[in-house]
Amino acid sequence: MADKGFGVKELNLIGDSGTPTIISPNNLNLNAVNVAISTDVSIGGTCTATEFSGAISGWILGASGPNHYEFTGPGLNGTVNDPDINLVRGQKYIFHNRAPGHPFRIQSTPNGSVGSAYNTGVTNNDGSSPTDIVFDVPQDAPNLLYYQCTAHTNMGGVLHIGSDLSLPVNTQASTYTIQKTDVGNMIKASGDITVASANELSVGDIVTIYNATGGNINITRSSTNIYLAGDTASSNRVLAQKGIATLVCVDSNEYVLMGGGIT
Repeated sequence: MADKGFGVKELNLIGDSGTPTIISPNNLNLNAVNVAISTDVSIGGTCTATEFSGAISGWILGASGPNHYEFTGPGLNGTVNDPDINLVRGQKYIFHNRAPGHPFRIQSTPNGSVGSAYNTGVTNNDGSSPTDIVFDVPQDAPNLLYYQCTAHTNMGGVLHIGSDLSLPVNTQASTYTIQKTDVGNMIKASGDITVASANELSVGDIVTIYNATGGNINITRSSTNIYLAGDTASSNRVLAQKGIATLVCVDSNEYVLMGGGIT
């Protein structure tokens, strides 16, 4: 072709068979205000851009009856029921809900109930199939959020956000019963603490307790077992002034305490 410019209003690549191909011995430059591509794009080499605006990961959501979401996508080995999903603040993600009858909500309330929707940065929250729920994670998002089917309390999982090693603080001025929302937090206690079966944590959940008083406080069982690390006897415990204890759920209604100032 002659080394001259020419104008094209529309270019259709049509072939009887195979894949239409554009070949250039040099760079192929597209210079436009916007280049719109309405279908999937496959890039066999390196894609370099000065800025990217879009979702960096997405998952396809199915369902296993009324009990589990089935996730397929990045970071998962095949189809996984209700996986924990790790997200990064400042990045965008898409949850492709393809599970009819199972609206998908991102919420601040722990799994097991339809609670307070977390709508900041979320588009199409509570979306039913075939809705795409988009989550542009805010820089001030909490460390833990939850995804929950609004039609079935058994269907849900945890969204872990960032790798912030600091502990959010829950200050309590009087007696207090540990809640599921305390997972990953430090309770700054000025009164006795109860670990109750009615607010059962999940295996692997961790809560830190700090005694902010000038005297002892009690860590009390309520239809639960509490063991000191390395001890086989379950009993109520005492946390001395300025003592700090880490409470780990190790089995159903079973907890181990470790730290300083515990008897």
